[in-house]
Amino acid sequence: MNRRPLFILLVIVMIGLSGCSGMAPFGDDTDTETTTAETETTTAGTQAPNDPTTTTQLSTPKEIDHPPGWNESGVENFFEAYERHYSALYSYDSFTRTKEWTFLEPGQTLTSVGRIDQSSKQLHWNTTVTDSGTRILHEEEYQANDALYLSNRTGTPTYNSTNRYSFDTYMKFMTNKRLARSGPVYYALDSVQYTDSERVVHEGQTMFRYQSTELQNGSKIDVIPPMVSESTVDDFNMTTLVDSDGLIRSTEYEITYTTSEGETHTRTGMYRLNATDETEIEEPGWVEEAKAN
Repeated sequence: MNRRPLFILLVIVMIGLSGCSGMAPFGDDTDTETTTAETETTTAGTQAPNDPTTTTQLSTPKEIDHPPGWNESGVENFFEAYERHYSALYSYDSFTRTKEWTFLEPGQTLTSVGRIDQSSKQLHWNTTVTDSGTRILHEEEYQANDALYLSNRTGTPTYNSTNRYSFDTYMKFMTNKRLARSGPVYYALDSVQYTDSERVVHEGQTMFRYQSTELQNGSKIDVIPPMVSESTVDDFNMTTLVDSDGLIRSTEYEITYTTSEGETHTRTGMYRLNATDETEIEEPGWVEEAKAN
């Protein structure tokens, strides 16, 4: 049985459910490129990949008000918090958005690194799936103005380009600016019950760190893959860092659950925004070949 088409289909489904766009137009590609999502994750910023608390500086936080839509114990107004997050995000000329979460099978990790420059209307999105540290899938997207180029670098190199989306439309789609019951922003705002918050200093700014050990009623399927049904959550924790403008700077979770077959699994997820107004994008080398074809 040829499992590759099925696997790519599952990738598309999972990315769509997690607030990313699907990658149906992608063709195959080689493994010869050196710019990978793993590399970009390293160079995109200085924060630790899975712990937003590690770069918190030891100093006295200012007594500032809670972000719009939030209070001392969590989200006070979902819609206000949602809109303020994106209003703050799009106020930056450029930023880097990183997501990393446990994928379909134990040992698999999906990492997506998006670099966005609104001033030059460029977007570079890099998605990699690894299995026990070995890369098994790598897909890439580059948008300049209204031209979108797609590349799948798993097999034989093929490229595609389309002008289906304008930059602004595609940028909002890729950053999950759509009110759907999926995606890391939605999870952080609506899937959990926060228990407390504290003011911390992060990169010289006072921010709020919210902690949660409990999912909202009926929300557990939002952070467990939908193919896992009738599962029981054994342990859960989430940490979310929000700045004074309401921008969710980072959020991460770890969840342990038992399936109806009695199997216990632990899954993790991470979302991070950094390099605001400092992200730079260069056109990938493969785009010239895409244009030529």
